[in-house]
Amino acid sequence: GGGRVSLYGVVMEREGPGVVYDSLGLVGARASRMLNFDAAHLHAQLAARGTNLLVLGFGGNDSSDSTTEDRYYESFKEVIQHVRGGRDDLGCLIFAPLDQAERDERGNIRTMPMVPRIVAAQRRAAFDLGCAFYDTWEAMGGSGAMQRWSRARPSLAFTDYRHATPEGYRVIADLYYKALLAGFADYLASRPADAPPAAGAPSAADAPLAAGAPPAAGAPSATDAPPATPPAAQ
Repeated sequence: GGGRVSLYGVVMEREGPGVVYDSLGLVGARASRMLNFDAAHLHAQLAARGTNLLVLGFGGNDSSDSTTEDRYYESFKEVIQHVRGGRDDLGCLIFAPLDQAERDERGNIRTMPMVPRIVAAQRRAAFDLGCAFYDTWEAMGGSGAMQRWSRARPSLAFTDYRHATPEGYRVIADLYYKALLAGFADYLASRPADAPPAAGAPSAADAPLAAGAPPAAGAPSATDAPPATPPAAQ
């Protein structure tokens, strides 16, 4: 009675099966800021929420910095290890950043030099630590994509050339969803017909379906997905 109380959040969930997705948005943050998080507290929060999958999406703000691919790789690898806290059972998925663009000295809109370095470094760190990796940058079209998306109609990116519009984020979500189903189809096709499901792995009956059937076996994986083609500018 009368003492101080630390409130870290409120959880409201419905009864029954489903997926719980907790989001922690850090406005203006760089990946390395997570190294300042109190490790014991962070890991206690993850345990309290029963976290099975960790999703990290950084790189937009990091693109304004200037460093080498190797240095960013070492830093980002440390971030993943810090957040996972040695939990080998905690799955992890790394989302590469969107294309980030700026005007050069001639006024031309160009992808920022750090973007491909960040994407390459994050891919290496993810694979070295056993995490999944989704190449958002390549999926949306790679170099120059942000300019093309900003000129699409309806516009898929804002003219700050750093952020997608709500319509653009829906395109990105759809690209990832299709890549996820394609990868799941490959997983099912690679297993013998009579093989029991791996521990914790979903069965075919558990697979979420878009309108129509899932991609056929051999469909492109996440890293093979073709770039998004936004509507032509008018």
